[in-house]
Amino acid sequence: MTIGQPAVIFDQIRENPTLQDLASLDSALADLRSSPGAVVALGGGSVIDAAKAIASALASGATMS
Repeated sequence: MTIGQPAVIFDQIRENPTLQDLASLDSALADLRSSPGAVVALGGGSVIDAAKAIASALASGATMS
């Protein structure tokens, strides 16, 4: 990650998210695909699980939908 790299904040993760909830992450993924540096999760299990899904999708080029 470079200094000054823009951050994408996605703060809409609910407790026990469904696949439909995670599909809403596609817009955040589109912003991150141009220059992903890191995925940081602050919160509990659902937030961390969503961050793992985002990191996996970024690494594989997949979408959440």
